[in-house]
Order: sequence, then C-alpha cells, then structure tokens
Amino acid sequence: MNLNNEQQELFELGVELYELHERQELNNTPPFFAEARKQLYKSFVALVISLDISNEEEVARFEGIKDYEELLNTFPKDHPSREYYKGILNLTPTVKACVTCDFKITMVHFFRLLNEAIQSNQANMVSGNNE
Repeated sequence: MNLNNEQQELFELGVELYELHERQELNNTPPFFAEARKQLYKSFVALVISLDISNEEEVARFEGIKDYEELLNTFPKDHPSREYYKGILNLTPTVKACVTCDFKITMVHFFRLLNEAIQSNQANMVSGNNE
C-alpha cells in the first residue's frame, strides 16, 4: 500500500518538522535512539494520515505500545505504518523499552507536530490558490 500524492506530501512535511524538532530539542539524544524514535514517528504519521485521524483524543486512546502494535496488526503487511514500525521491532528489548517507555506522551507530542504539518500544508495550499 502506498500513500497518495497529497498524503505523501503531508508525510514528508511531517518528517521535516520532526527533524527540525529533533535538531532543536533532542540534540543530546544518542544517534541510535534518535533513529529509532524517528522510525516510530514515521510509523505514527503514516497511520494518522492513512486513517485520517484528525483529533487528539483518538490518538490519546493508545495507552501503550501494545495497543499501537495491535492496531498495526490489523493492517496489511505492506502498509507504511507497519513498514516503518519494523525498525522498532528489530531493536533489542532494552532499547525498545527506552524508545517506547513514554509512549502515550510521545504520541500526543507526535500528534502536535503532525498538526503543525497539516496547518502548514493547508496554508501553502491556500497561498498557492491565491497566486
């Protein structure tokens, strides 16, 4: 399964915002953990975009990583969310626990970053239509 063009643009914008956040806020994170967290974020963004989840309450219902994994398992193996999440599954248990320990807080934070991407994308579309 692939994202359509509009979804792909939003995905890429979301990843760019995450990378900016990472450079500004997470600059002391060891590279290995940073890459694992980025994989989790990409999985999350692909999930939110493909399901068109537009409210934070829906995202906040994930109590832990197990809830998220159960939801991912309902999608086809080639779904982008599952593809990106493979990077998390291949981690050692200790590293996986470190990356996912604050899962609910992380998901809410990821959702806020994604909302920034959506708002930026909508602003770009409006300004593009005005030209």
